[in-house]
Amino acid sequence: MKQFKLIIFVLGALISYPSLYAATVDFSSRTFPRFLDSVPEENSTGLYVPTYEYLTLNVNTFGIEGLSLSASGWGRLDIGRDIDSNDGDGDLLYGYLDYRESRNLYHVRLGRQFLFRGVALDNMDGIFIDGISPYGLVMEGFAGKPVLSKSGDISGDFLYGGRVGYRLPWRLDLGISALQSLENGEADRQNIGLDGFARPIGIVEMSWKLFYSILFEDIYEGSLTASVSPLDWLKVSISGESTDPKVRIGANSIFSVFTEKYYDAGIRIDSHCPVTGIDFNASYYNYQYATDQAHRFSAGAAYSARLLGDNIFGASFEQLTYSDEPTSETMTGYYQFRIFTENTFIEKITASAEYIHTIYDEYINNYNGSDDITVSAGYSILKDLNILGSLYYSITPRYTQEIQGSVFITYLFGTTF
Repeated sequence: MKQFKLIIFVLGALISYPSLYAATVDFSSRTFPRFLDSVPEENSTGLYVPTYEYLTLNVNTFGIEGLSLSASGWGRLDIGRDIDSNDGDGDLLYGYLDYRESRNLYHVRLGRQFLFRGVALDNMDGIFIDGISPYGLVMEGFAGKPVLSKSGDISGDFLYGGRVGYRLPWRLDLGISALQSLENGEADRQNIGLDGFARPIGIVEMSWKLFYSILFEDIYEGSLTASVSPLDWLKVSISGESTDPKVRIGANSIFSVFTEKYYDAGIRIDSHCPVTGIDFNASYYNYQYATDQAHRFSAGAAYSARLLGDNIFGASFEQLTYSDEPTSETMTGYYQFRIFTENTFIEKITASAEYIHTIYDEYINNYNGSDDITVSAGYSILKDLNILGSLYYSITPRYTQEIQGSVFITYLFGTTF
């Protein structure tokens, strides 16, 4: 892959440069074969093993203070099909050079990266620059090509934008941002927005955002979240959000025909009793679509204990109901029950189990319920080498019976030279 070759080339050039010294390299590899009893998209039976490999690399302390390199990518090989078909896939998730000035006054990132800056929520190949003054003024700018194109041809795609804000650490963060995105040379998104975070006193936190599309002349996303912790063991949060996916996705997306505007609002309560080791949570949310309205209730509890190690046992309940008969056949209310346990024994052995039982209000493909069971066990072979096995079994309206087995092999490597 071209992106991987570029990262390796840059890394080799940096490490071999005479003035560089004491480079610190951290490398992790995660192998993830999945054992399925069929190929889902082909409805064929027989063992099918798509095998994934995730690689992450971080290089620091080049000898140039503040300079580092980070990269992560994945690959997939499909085992169980015709070996001559060469089925597989892979991509570079991110790969960039990062430089941060010693006084943290400015920061530059060059390469493939994820953008989470105000109205920008993209994966691009380009440059990002930000800076902060001693008085709290923040300025950020970015430009590049999106990794994926809605038209299939990325040659005419480009995006750029920025954010200006004010930051008071741990207390206040206010910003105004803008984004211009071109797809095949034509304007796809022209968005501006406000976002912020405030902690007026220690027990109260608030965050908000309001995003507007100039092309659609409409607000496409707005949200407000507030939480208060009157006691050390109690937290109460309220939230509300309005989203129009069609406007958010952009003018050239085919997915806009499958979406509609919706609203949701709700409250959640979390409590923790350090004496008994019990955590409790409960919530209520209301969802409003163009023609439907739904209510979701949930409650759960977890118990932490020391039984030959660290152990957690928990259970939860969730109910989704509609005010009226849903207009879509794919929408249905349900009752869901879940029990689970997570355990760590002698610091080397981990085990977990989860059972979910769902009862639907309507029959779906002659089924009015589903059962999902997941059992996992892991072992630390060495300090930096771990293996985890997982078995998943389900009976659902989509698949009469489904069995999946997975193996996770994680290897961590770090060195300084």
